[in-house]
Amino acid sequence: MPRIDSKRLPSRLKRSCTDVLNPSLVYGYECVMLLVWCSFCHWLLSLCFQMADIVTEQWIQIQRLEQALHITQNQRLLLVSRIQRNMVPVTI
Repeated sequence: MPRIDSKRLPSRLKRSCTDVLNPSLVYGYECVMLLVWCSFCHWLLSLCFQMADIVTEQWIQIQRLEQALHITQNQRLLLVSRIQRNMVPVTI
C-alpha cells in the first residue's frame, strides 16, 4: 500500500486548498477557515497514520504469539507421545 510522507502533508494540503479556490474570490475570513480546515485534515490524517502503525504492530505481535502457541502445542504433543511410549519416565 502506498504511503504518504507525513512531513510533506502540511505544504501539500495548503497548496491543494489554495489551488482549489480562485484567489480573487477568497477573502480573509474564508482564508482563515480554509487554513483551519486544512490543519484539521492534517491532524486527522496523522492520527489515522498513527493508528494504522499501532494496528500493524499489534498484528505482528498476534502473529508471533500464534507462532509461539503452535510451537508449544507441537512440543506438548511430542512429549505426550514419548510419555505414552514410556520413552520418558514420568516424575511428579
